[in-house]
Amino acid sequence: MSHNFLSVKKSTQMLLLYFSIANILDLAYSDPPNKLCSNNSNYTDNSPFQNNLETLMSSLSSNASVSKNFNTSTGIDPDRVYAQYMCLKYVTNERCSACIAVASQDIRQLCPGDKEAVVWEELCQLRYSNQSFLGILDVSGNIPQYNAKNISNPEDLSLVVNKTLSGLIKKAAFDPSANMYATEEGPFTNGDSFFSLVQCSTDLSPNDCYKCLEVAIKNVTTCCKSSRGARIFSRSCYLRYELYAFYNSTTESNQTLVTRKGKKENTCEDGKFRRFDHPNHNDFHHQNFQSDDLNDRESAIMDLASINAATDNFSETNLLGEDPRKRAELSWRSRINIIDGIAKGTLYLHEDSRLRIIHRDLKASNILLDNNMNPKISDFGMARIMEANEGEANTARIVGTLHALLAMCFLIVLLSMIFAPVVADPLFTACSTEYGDYDLGSPFEKNLKVVVETLPSISSSTGYNNTDSGIFPDNVSGQALCRGDVTSSACQTCLREASQQLLKECKSKDAIIWYEACQFHYSFQNLTSLNVYAGKYPILESQKKSVSDTVHFYDYLKLLMDNLSTDAALNHSKLMFATGEIKFSRNETIYGHVQCTRDIRDDECQKCLSFALLDLKGCCSSKQGGIVVSGSCNLRFELYKYYNTSSHLIAFPTPKGE
Repeated sequence: MSHNFLSVKKSTQMLLLYFSIANILDLAYSDPPNKLCSNNSNYTDNSPFQNNLETLMSSLSSNASVSKNFNTSTGIDPDRVYAQYMCLKYVTNERCSACIAVASQDIRQLCPGDKEAVVWEELCQLRYSNQSFLGILDVSGNIPQYNAKNISNPEDLSLVVNKTLSGLIKKAAFDPSANMYATEEGPFTNGDSFFSLVQCSTDLSPNDCYKCLEVAIKNVTTCCKSSRGARIFSRSCYLRYELYAFYNSTTESNQTLVTRKGKKENTCEDGKFRRFDHPNHNDFHHQNFQSDDLNDRESAIMDLASINAATDNFSETNLLGEDPRKRAELSWRSRINIIDGIAKGTLYLHEDSRLRIIHRDLKASNILLDNNMNPKISDFGMARIMEANEGEANTARIVGTLHALLAMCFLIVLLSMIFAPVVADPLFTACSTEYGDYDLGSPFEKNLKVVVETLPSISSSTGYNNTDSGIFPDNVSGQALCRGDVTSSACQTCLREASQQLLKECKSKDAIIWYEACQFHYSFQNLTSLNVYAGKYPILESQKKSVSDTVHFYDYLKLLMDNLSTDAALNHSKLMFATGEIKFSRNETIYGHVQCTRDIRDDECQKCLSFALLDLKGCCSSKQGGIVVSGSCNLRFELYKYYNTSSHLIAFPTPKGE
């Protein structure tokens, strides 16, 4: 009996092992990653090309949390790197981001030193090159994979494959609502169902998408007639079919909602938000604090389309209430009113109110403000309310704030209001009217938002970068430049502020904004090596005080700027940025800097700065400070040291005979 039991047990284990192996083999013959490496050209370690590649690879996964199809470039020729990724449309943004993070590592490990490579993971593909490939169909080197499990009726399957996929690729390529992605499922034989998916890179034209998928169909009908499934990995498209459901029938865009911590939950139904039930209460209400005279305690039902538009499809970079500029725009009057209101409210609640409130968590982030920045004294986050005659009876159970701690909390609130960041205003904003405006919700706007999201992070480490997104006629080129002495964190902060402010102020297809520490430029034109001088200076510069000796001051200023211009343009170690100082009088020293964007030639840099110096002479040659900004260069001087680096002291030549 014991022997029979052990025999049955071993047989069961063998059957389980068999079915496990069978399920594994039911997948494609070899799992990703698959790769194609170019052996024609290589980069060297620590070269500009490798630095640009590392910069791009490190930023792609964060973009993948927002967009499932993205192309970009960074650097300047001949070390410019072009990159593109594509996630399968049915995957969530989190899985897309995770897949691209893995692909970014794999592509460098599988193709070390190659200037061109592509890698395919299970749910995404990633490609980079030293040559622009955006919008160019490429079906060379397609990789087929077949299901190792054969089918008993291959002729029947071939008919279904050809019929289904022929219609599916037309839908993906030519139906605008499909956005170059389509799936279909239907009954097959013996109780099986047929599942198929096709997808193209969105930079392709509809005709090129169709051609790519046509080639993919030919590939699978050639390689995989007797298999239960197959897929084609192509640089420009993707095709797969199986006799089991390998994709989700709905995408995350119509079924997920971003929560505060970035997690997504299935919380939408019929285009409306479903009501959340509090786990500890059967009757859970929401209060609208938008206006004092609104007493409706019902939860507001908002159209999902409106919220999608307001939050840019629940983008992590567009969280409601967390605008980096508006949340810091508090005048001193507003700050004093908030502090005064909190003090009065706290005093009233603890001394004069019939209800006694002891605050568990009083801090700046927990004080409720209405839309006019009036503090709401009746609720500071978590509060415990007691009737007046209950104070002594419940004292032992009160979880409250002691008087000393309450005073400390109020002091923290006071200091946080006083020292809250005040956002610096831009020096100048230029919204070009020559080329017209873009439409809201257009492909141009979507590409612009990709540039705005990407450029600050990939520019902060080097202080300069450019990137492109989209294809003609909706392509957007972006360029970022930080002053050469600012830190990488300050650079990124300035560029993020500048890019967001530019989106608010301009709807034109070409615009640029300047801050003291950075500038941000976007255009429908390719900005690389575009050297068009159009000098600007803020009106406040002409209102500065005049120097004591207006006759000789410009001679000293010109000598300083001429020396700095030569140093910035010709000394390549300076990265087209130079600072210096010159002694004007016993008590006055002129401090200055010049800077050019790094995509222009040395002679173009000098020419741009010479034009800027002429404008500086026109506006500020007798003033105690001045600044001129342009798309390709900028210069500034003050009678105080405003930059954070050492500078070269330039001596004014002594006249002969002295």
